[in-house]
Amino acid sequence: MDWELRHSILEPDAYIVEGLPSGQMLPNLGEILTGEQIDDLVTFLMSIKEE
Repeated sequence: MDWELRHSILEPDAYIVEGLPSGQMLPNLGEILTGEQIDDLVTFLMSIKEE
């Protein structure tokens, strides 16, 4: 499990990349999704490969 990615989903404004705006992701996904759904989302995002 990629804990940094999970943390970024649960606390999207905890780390902002310089030059990019904050507030681009729903701030309450931890309240909307179950733990299992968040795990599945992280797994899905980690499976995406650049072509």
